[in-house]
Amino acid sequence: MRCRIMTVSLMIFAVLGAAPGLHSESLTVGARDDSLPEGALFRFGTVRLRHGDSIRNSALSRDGKLLATVSSRSVAVWDLTARKMLYSFPCDHGPQFSCPGIAFSPDSRQLGYVRGIDFACVWDLQTGKPVLELRSPGRATSLCRFTPDGKHFFVTADSGLQMWDLESKQMTHSIDDGFISLLSPDATRFVRVNEGKAVVYGETETGRTIAELKVSAAHNGIENGVAFTPDGKSLATVASLKSEVQLWDLATGAIRSSFSLSVAIGKAAQRKQNSAYRLGFSNDGSMLLLGTGLGVIYRWDLVTKKVLPPLEGHSDEVTGFHTALDGKTLISTGTDGLIRLWSLRTASQISQPNGYVSPIHAAYSPDGQYVGIADSKGRVDLWNAATGKLAGVLRQGGSPVLNLIFGPDGKSLAVADAVGRVSILQIPGGQQQATLLWNDRKGQSFAHTLLFSPDGRSLSVSDYPSQMRLHEMPFREARWRVGCPCAAAFSPDGTFEVAASGGPFLSFIDVATGRTRFKTRLTTNTPDSFFNAVDALAYSHDGKHLAVAIYGGIILLCEGHTGTEFKRLSCADLPRSSSVDSIRAGHGIHRALSFSPDGKWLATGGRDGSVRIWEIATGEEALRLRGHEAQVDTITFGPDGRSVLSSGNDANAYLWSLRPKGMPNSKPPMDTQWSDLAAHSAAKAYRTAWAMSEDENAVRFLGQTITAVKPVERAHFEKLIADLNADQFPVREAASKTLLELRDLALPAIEKARKSKLSTETEQRLAAIIKADLTPSEIRLTRAIQVLELADTKASRQILGTWSEGTPGARLTEDARTALARLSIRHNVLGTLR
Repeated sequence: MRCRIMTVSLMIFAVLGAAPGLHSESLTVGARDDSLPEGALFRFGTVRLRHGDSIRNSALSRDGKLLATVSSRSVAVWDLTARKMLYSFPCDHGPQFSCPGIAFSPDSRQLGYVRGIDFACVWDLQTGKPVLELRSPGRATSLCRFTPDGKHFFVTADSGLQMWDLESKQMTHSIDDGFISLLSPDATRFVRVNEGKAVVYGETETGRTIAELKVSAAHNGIENGVAFTPDGKSLATVASLKSEVQLWDLATGAIRSSFSLSVAIGKAAQRKQNSAYRLGFSNDGSMLLLGTGLGVIYRWDLVTKKVLPPLEGHSDEVTGFHTALDGKTLISTGTDGLIRLWSLRTASQISQPNGYVSPIHAAYSPDGQYVGIADSKGRVDLWNAATGKLAGVLRQGGSPVLNLIFGPDGKSLAVADAVGRVSILQIPGGQQQATLLWNDRKGQSFAHTLLFSPDGRSLSVSDYPSQMRLHEMPFREARWRVGCPCAAAFSPDGTFEVAASGGPFLSFIDVATGRTRFKTRLTTNTPDSFFNAVDALAYSHDGKHLAVAIYGGIILLCEGHTGTEFKRLSCADLPRSSSVDSIRAGHGIHRALSFSPDGKWLATGGRDGSVRIWEIATGEEALRLRGHEAQVDTITFGPDGRSVLSSGNDANAYLWSLRPKGMPNSKPPMDTQWSDLAAHSAAKAYRTAWAMSEDENAVRFLGQTITAVKPVERAHFEKLIADLNADQFPVREAASKTLLELRDLALPAIEKARKSKLSTETEQRLAAIIKADLTPSEIRLTRAIQVLELADTKASRQILGTWSEGTPGARLTEDARTALARLSIRHNVLGTLR
């Protein structure tokens, strides 16, 4: 076996000032409890003893007071006594299937971290500053450890093992002989599971092989499946071929004890573990523990050789467990994002974590009264959206809920669970009204889409990637079945359902017959064979616009009846995974879309955990809300357009206020606000619109400054169109400018003119006028309508009424009419008249 000691000149890692993707200076310090993030009205859930995102690894400090956990987005340090988060370091744990390494220094003052692709770091927990930052592009790393004196830091890479001096920030030596899986408690010995799954035991200082154990270990590239006893004299391995855990005496190379996995776990359950084993021992070495992929921790008494009662609580893979100093308590972590505390004597949880278990799903009732929340434990709750208080528990538990949605009247809630069942529950009582059983689901992702038709008479359900069905209510045999979509949405008039049923294509399906009216290809370089090209779809309430989230963090804004793109929104700052190819890198960046009731804003939620509000007119981001610690999967505008509901993989849902925070008490001059209302910056205009809506003088100013649109003689438009072909260039330019300013009123004359024979330049100028983006003046009018609708006072409604009496077809006239109609419905339904 080849091994060699490497000198400093052969260093693989480079000391950096800062590593891309992880910024130590942005450390968040301070106890995190259930206080709300900025902009949140309510949290439905809790952040206590839950990292938020899936926990991939964890470590306990030597004094037993601190716990470190690692997710895909951050490293967190917890005070176990207060059960609160103390620190949070933004990070990326690397490739999807990697396991990041985490370790405390012996004095608990430093925290070491290494991620699976290219980064390692040591933080000083007193200052939050990095002591050491290392990078090695393309080097797979998953294990780190401090030496017992705390002066050196070990990092494993695909090439071997490296030791760094923390004072000099220099690598003292390295073993270059393949990936090392595990270090002994005193860091003097290493364990390597080679490609043939033989277990190699060696000396850290020299790299010398001490012994090779004749066992085929259940090992998947990280330190699960092997573990040292606390004294470092024995090694436990999961022997996959013999279906048992073996305890080896490292001095003799003999098996001291063996424990049957089939007896402890059961043969059926064992087959489902997928080799996701995490081995460990109690502090005194008297107990062997085995965490599994199904969320159960199995135990054996090493003195009596008996199987002890398992610890059952995690809903997914166990990624870490640690015995407290008292020897009576076990702290465990899992991919469900939860930190659980156990009594080893009673095999019960010391305290059940509050809140929901990820993944959760949230729904906002159309009348704005209720929020429905359901989780993977089958719990379904109804919350009062006005008070944030629990209105009722509709289901205590059961099969994991995969989707839920309110009926259009808000009086029913459809709940789809993992056994292929959709239950219709009455709101608010929760009585079951109807049930649909999807008996031929065959293990597919049931209820990938769950949609009520706008009239509430039908329910669309899919079992991705098999098929989508439309069922009439109450449930009957499916009216029709089509190929299953990655995403789907009903048109607001209920005549068709648009589905992304494979590749970068949209199918427009006739609701009455199930036949595809037509199919359109999205403007993207995605190959036709790329099945998951579309992540989400959403219609504006008037049906004019269709938002389509595709790979790469791009949102296409399309014409609602044709699917023709007219604008796109791009999030250049959203994170991309470095572990997938360029086409798939942006997949899932936007997981949820929702239009505001007036169709002028679009809310998005996705991989980075933020909620973003976009302005359709400019295609710019107007507001960003941060609070989720994992991917946002659902998002819904409130019926008043002043709030948004979101839920994420952090097992929390938030109801957000869209009113910007930190607005100044002093009002800018009115001419400044008037100018800002036409600004290209959506964020600036957004704040201005909210500020003006809360200022009676600003509302009065808009009513005095903007007048209802007066009719223009058709002959005037005909003259302008004729001038587009004038000999003088200034005349042609002036005519184009005037037609653009009067575009809404000029459209009938323009359409009539285009049916006759025109000069090439006239045709080109007319086409450009039709396709042109909104002018600053048009954008200002659009925002002025928003100001008055947000104000929703007697004065603002009177102004809208005046504007609505202008020339039919004009943007101001039609927008004012629809705004008044929305306010009327809102007052009748919600009783919000002021």
